[in-house]
Amino acid sequence: MARLIVKSPYIKCGAGQSAGGYLKYIATRERVEIIPDDRPPTRKQEQLIAKLVKDYPDAKELMEYEDYTAHPTKATASALITLALEENWDRIQGMEGYAKYIALRSRAERLGEHGLFGDDDAVDLAAVADELDHYTGNVWTHIISLHREDAERLEDVEISGHSAERWRFALVLADGARIKPIVAGGGQQGGLRSGTENTSGIAGMVAAVQSYPSDAMERMRGLKRLLLSLLMEALPETTVAGLPVDDPMSAGHILNVAFPPVRAETLLHALEADGICVGTGSACSSKKGRRSPVLTAMHLPPQVMDSAIRMSLCPFNTEEEMRYTAEKIIDRVGQLRRFTRR
Repeated sequence: MARLIVKSPYIKCGAGQSAGGYLKYIATRERVEIIPDDRPPTRKQEQLIAKLVKDYPDAKELMEYEDYTAHPTKATASALITLALEENWDRIQGMEGYAKYIALRSRAERLGEHGLFGDDDAVDLAAVADELDHYTGNVWTHIISLHREDAERLEDVEISGHSAERWRFALVLADGARIKPIVAGGGQQGGLRSGTENTSGIAGMVAAVQSYPSDAMERMRGLKRLLLSLLMEALPETTVAGLPVDDPMSAGHILNVAFPPVRAETLLHALEADGICVGTGSACSSKKGRRSPVLTAMHLPPQVMDSAIRMSLCPFNTEEEMRYTAEKIIDRVGQLRRFTRR
């Protein structure tokens, strides 16, 4: 059975951006399977590549750029242009010069005037593009591809017409065809995924998001900084597992610290008696009794991994709670160390 490869990026429309240009590109783009062409690149290709490389220097990191510089042909130039445009499409979709080149470039395989098709053979490209130009939601652009060996098998299917017709045959579901449902039950969504939407849950999520403080991360990072400073002051040997508190790449709401040789599990249960909940690993692996794969990947010493606890903050925690937590951790670590074999 052919193994389909599916990717689902999306384009965020509104605020001066639309998906109409992208639609025209998809409908008239060059075939993925490039026909070998050793002729030199055209002047327009050379000019466009120079502009792409100047505007988007990351294009030089593409393998297609290496191929083009090593063997500058129409084929390698076309491959480079295609990949460079796709990688930067969110930034260039509104630029007229690029859009015109994409829509009118040569050797694009089409069904009629363009490459769009659907349940009906006739797809009005201009009408669909205009609809997308005025759409303000997210436009999902599912990409379906085949492994090369499966694509070769598709070429062997006895269907009149070119490979575009073969792809239409492979992708459009025939009447009466049966597909195994993702979720069985009441038959909603065409019998493919039963169940109704959790309306109350959706409304609750909206309310929660709207009430979330706009300065939440800054507040939590400040509380994390206070908690760590109190612990370090009383327990200088405290080990932080992770980035420094003020590193912009660190999670402002999570503090992972260790107090060797006190074992994390023992400290966890001691703090429970004080009304403080901490974690020692992910919830899904809490019963497996093995070291955290994340801490292992960080190459931390075994005694640090065995002692590490994780504390998660929320925007509604207070400085008073941080001082209470630090006080109890300091007391419990001191008590446990007296009974811990080093």
